[in-house]
Amino acid sequence: MFHLSPDVAAETGIHIGDGGLSIKRGGPHGSYQYEVTGHALEDQLYLIGTVMPTICTAYDLQRPGFYINPEQTWISLRYQSKPLHYSSTKR
Repeated sequence: MFHLSPDVAAETGIHIGDGGLSIKRGGPHGSYQYEVTGHALEDQLYLIGTVMPTICTAYDLQRPGFYINPEQTWISLRYQSKPLHYSSTKR
């Protein structure tokens, strides 16, 4: 049986609802990105106050990239992490 901590379980729900994984090939190792996206106004506090601390606790990742699209309609937290990418694809 596979054990999930409460934070990893919460992150799994966040990931399924608002997250995405990508691998960008190129260079010697490529780039592994995990992203959580939400509405720029409605989800800002949720992303900063809930998602960031949950991912920090679950995976010990600090300070994601923070992106707001030019039209300011959506906001995204971006983590560059091969271990996070690997663990998310193995659940």
